[in-house]
Amino acid sequence: MEGSMSESDFAGVEGFDVEIGEYEVVQTQKFDRFMRIETGGSIVSAPLVVDGILYFASMNHNVYANDATSGEEIWRFEARDRVGGSGPVYHEGCILFGSYDHHIYCLDAKDGSLLWRFRTEGPIYARVEVHDNIVYAGSKDRNLYAIDFVTGKLIWKFATYDDIASMPTFWNSSVFIGSYDRNVYQINASSGELIRKYSTQGEVHNINRFLIDDGILYVTATDNILRAFRIEDGVELWKTRVGNYGVSACPVKHGDYIYQGTRDGDVVCISLGGKIVWRFSTREVVHIPLIHEGLIYFGSGNKFFYCIDLDGREVWKFETNGSVVLSPFICDGRIYFGSWDCHMYCLDMDGNLLWKFRADGEPSYKPPAYESFEVKIKIEEEEVEEIPKKKYDFEFKEEEENTSDYKSEITYQMGSAYIKKGKYHVDAHKERFDQV
Repeated sequence: MEGSMSESDFAGVEGFDVEIGEYEVVQTQKFDRFMRIETGGSIVSAPLVVDGILYFASMNHNVYANDATSGEEIWRFEARDRVGGSGPVYHEGCILFGSYDHHIYCLDAKDGSLLWRFRTEGPIYARVEVHDNIVYAGSKDRNLYAIDFVTGKLIWKFATYDDIASMPTFWNSSVFIGSYDRNVYQINASSGELIRKYSTQGEVHNINRFLIDDGILYVTATDNILRAFRIEDGVELWKTRVGNYGVSACPVKHGDYIYQGTRDGDVVCISLGGKIVWRFSTREVVHIPLIHEGLIYFGSGNKFFYCIDLDGREVWKFETNGSVVLSPFICDGRIYFGSWDCHMYCLDMDGNLLWKFRADGEPSYKPPAYESFEVKIKIEEEEVEEIPKKKYDFEFKEEEENTSDYKSEITYQMGSAYIKKGKYHVDAHKERFDQV
């Protein structure tokens, strides 16, 4: 991604008295930040409410079942390691989830007792999918597993060429899974045989289901591109850039528009033809918006939970003490979401706090949000008037013509950078770009 900035865009900023030319944002390392989040009470999975019980997980290794009305704890189950994006999924009286301890668990939803667990060779980060009594789960060991829901025994597994941090998605007898090998695979859900693969230019990391609508598969990746593929023949219909710092969640659809959260901190509204309609900016990571009764609900890395309308106008926001990660859940006029501050929150539909529940432990350590990306800034060469040689008695030694557009290149490694179209300034203390 490239752009340009001028000296006026940095006016009044200490430490920057140079003219800024072009910049580009490049991915410099594997996007595995989420795998290095340490144990703690932070809640980084999506909640779920079934029959008046709220289910959610924490990085303190526990899955909780709480009364959805009062917030009081009913039971908890402790895995052997953290439970991140692979939060609880409900199926026929059971709760299923994956853990960094390499296991997929199946619990009795009433009392949290263990029914079975299945071991893979790597951590499980994204949620599982269940269809026709088959549990589909991806692992960092590069495999997609199909497991019998009743017995917990392996039916088949499918190998990709890199880590899987992708929620499987079932559609028309196929299951779709993304991989860090930059592909999405369409696999026969019964046999495990490959049907087709869809290629991107970035690592595919989706913590919610792929958006599949009217025979079209929508795919995002760390190359910042949202792509629309026709499933019938695998043809890419269109693609559009939605950010600069990778995308780690799939879009959602409402009416004639698609809504995409980005690691730049935006909710982006996109037409079904791939044209960007508007952006709502929070300046920190946004994952998955939820659309309910004509309003859009989502959390941000800036510690706020937002409600905006379908035209991108803020209705209200609620402040927590930590990043708000993943999608909320709405049930019976209540909004549920977790925060990095170790709390599960319950709000009414106007954004007023009804209750909050604290998970055990202090907030988890997390690596810098934008450490996998680097911002490169180039300084343009000033034009210098040539001095005629005839004014001097000595001869000039002719040098080879300099064809470079730049006399130097400066690279800033940004701990948390923010770049979008428009005018920018650099805050030398925060080490980030802000849009003016």
